[in-house]
Amino acid sequence: MQDFTDSTQVIAFIGQSGLGLPNRDYYLQGHPPYAAARKAYQQHIARMFVLLGRLAQCRGASGRYGDGSGDAARQGVDVRHRTARFPAPFTIS
Repeated sequence: MQDFTDSTQVIAFIGQSGLGLPNRDYYLQGHPPYAAARKAYQQHIARMFVLLGRLAQCRGASGRYGDGSGDAARQGVDVRHRTARFPAPFTIS
């Protein structure tokens, strides 16, 4: 990609877009494979909070840390679910 301020230079560009799961259907569909993927994703988010030392937000209903039932992980998946409900913008790369 060309440097925005100096068009004679080519620079590296790294970015992230989209949701954490492969596509919106994983958040919006109720089919068992999608539900299993959402549950595993929520557990993954909880483990990431544990690794970050955010234990208070990760304690689940079972009393264990990182099991995916804590508030932070549940809210993380909920935000992505609400975001997936909006149509994706049209982009040209």
